[in-house]
Amino acid sequence: MNNPFAITLRSKTDLSPVTLEQLRISTYFVNANLKELHESNLISGNGLPFIESIESRNLTPKLIQEIESSHTWVYVQALWTYAETGVISENLTSFHMEDVISALTQWICAILPMCEYQGEYALDPVLKVVIKALARMKLEFGVDFESGGDVEAIPSIQGELITLSSGWWSQVALKHLTVLELALLAGIKNINTVRNAQYVKEKPLEVIKEDGGVFISVEVAREWLAGRRGFVALKS
Repeated sequence: MNNPFAITLRSKTDLSPVTLEQLRISTYFVNANLKELHESNLISGNGLPFIESIESRNLTPKLIQEIESSHTWVYVQALWTYAETGVISENLTSFHMEDVISALTQWICAILPMCEYQGEYALDPVLKVVIKALARMKLEFGVDFESGGDVEAIPSIQGELITLSSGWWSQVALKHLTVLELALLAGIKNINTVRNAQYVKEKPLEVIKEDGGVFISVEVAREWLAGRRGFVALKS
């Protein structure tokens, strides 16, 4: 489904794995700007939203505690643990995944126009973590986000994820993997590594072209990722 308001990573985003520090800063950015969006609209506010530069922000122990006491952090930290380390945490298994993705989608969509308007792109680490975690669910459990799947490890993805099937994350395919998803799973910096893999002479990456997009089946992705140094396998 084409959604004109869909969340997307910018075309030249560095796709390298996200560190926990990067995730904290990105989460701070989400939380601070949701707060600013609300407070600037109050009569006691300044009447004009302003995005604070994050690079100059010192993540003090107090600020880290504030970040980690938010729902945003609880959600993205569990997704990060799975996406970047291959570990399924207790939090991840206890979540209702549709609720998590729906909440993150609404919070991100609320501040995206502010980010674009003021030219601030500190959302990238959060977006990469969400996309990579969803890609892993398809890769490792064969989940179809439109119909779900029988996944004992993460019970809440056994049914349709309506937020995804409604096209709010246009770079996340429902069944196969997009080129971006495969690049994130491979832990590579540049998406062109995956694009170019289609054209190598020996064992080119087999792709599926449909509905105007390029996709990789889960089976092909598993074989291709097995030989990638940057790929982190699921921890049993």
